[in-house]
Amino acid sequence: MPHMIERFIGKDCLINLGSGGTADGIVKSVSEGWVELEGQDGNIQAVNTDYICRIREYPKNRNGKRKVVIE
Repeated sequence: MPHMIERFIGKDCLINLGSGGTADGIVKSVSEGWVELEGQDGNIQAVNTDYICRIREYPKNRNGKRKVVIE
């Protein structure tokens, strides 16, 4: 799976986790089973790839801003 996630490096993504939670931000790197994300506030977080169920680019409206995502 990490080679698939590498396609999202540099993109603003929304990640759904197996526990029902979500993580979002710009994918900075993928290595050793972890994805490093940088949030809009500049905070860095790491997500274990074993818990990722879905990853996609964050949907944008026609002005290029993030849409509200309701799942």
